[in-house]
Amino acid sequence: MSGHAIFINHRRDDAPDATERIYDRLVQEFTARAVFKDTAALQAGQNWEHAISATLAECRVVLAIVGPNWLSHLAARDPSHPDYVRLELEWAHKAGVQIVPVLANFGDNDAVPTVADLPDTLSFLPSLQVARVRRQDFHADMTRLISALKEGALTGVVEVEVPTSGPGAATANWVLLKDSFDVDDLRRFAESFPGTTEAFDARRRADQIENERRGREESERTARERAKHEIAKRASQELLEKQSRDAAEKRRRSAELREDEAERVHRSRKAAQSANALTWTLGLIFYLAPIAVSLLAPKLPRLHDFIEGRFLFSLLLSWPWMGFLLLVGIIRDTKAFTVVILLYWIGVIATFVAAFA
Repeated sequence: MSGHAIFINHRRDDAPDATERIYDRLVQEFTARAVFKDTAALQAGQNWEHAISATLAECRVVLAIVGPNWLSHLAARDPSHPDYVRLELEWAHKAGVQIVPVLANFGDNDAVPTVADLPDTLSFLPSLQVARVRRQDFHADMTRLISALKEGALTGVVEVEVPTSGPGAATANWVLLKDSFDVDDLRRFAESFPGTTEAFDARRRADQIENERRGREESERTARERAKHEIAKRASQELLEKQSRDAAEKRRRSAELREDEAERVHRSRKAAQSANALTWTLGLIFYLAPIAVSLLAPKLPRLHDFIEGRFLFSLLLSWPWMGFLLLVGIIRDTKAFTVVILLYWIGVIATFVAAFA
């Protein structure tokens, strides 16, 4: 440590012998330059407020010496006069300097300050980790405190040993455990310090944590069930949508097949109609041809002479009919086929009549 690293905050009329012994032991260990105590460091005529504020700004830790009469002296202070001990602690706390309460010469029946005993500006003190310097174990306690101060010079945080029994032990341990979420530690603390306010608070916090944990587990279980339900609902909706899409696709394909079938039937009917029209046209032509020949033959002597006595003409007329019958047979129109057969024989008869009239 260099400079004023340790600031001793004390009341001159509260455990003065313990304060002097603590100061001497710290000076012996760290030198007077590193340890500040107002009665030893301030000179006559020096501005107290300026010197204290400047020293606090460079110190790394404030040792607040709390003797058995510290609390009673605090309560007895005249409000019209400044309480420099209180001001130093308030300034240090405001400046962010670590404060370590040192319980000096405390007996088993001496009251440890609680939040209810302190003004609002000092209500943070009971929550701080404390060190103990007992008259009967002074050297051992100071050795632990000095080790903590040396360790703090490297880590930046002074950690003092927490008492496990005696006055203030429950408060000191509760300061370290009050923000814990470990239910087992809280219940062990309540068993270790039965009958204390801190034990009651520990049991209440443990119950609260367990209730909150059960509530979270129930909420998580409900959320999981809701998520499963939503997943199943979404899967069902997706299945219904897929089935609906498949049905729509099936209807579309069926409609396309029906349209294709209708188009095919339409083309077939149109082809059949064209074939029927051709059949009737050719039938009429072949039907009327012999009649026209028989009517024209008397007026055309050469044609009449050629026809007369020549039955071959009738046979020649029958060849187109035979080809036509073959075409009708390919078309396979039964009605047209029957009509064409009748027309053929009528034509043949008419040809005979024209040839031999």
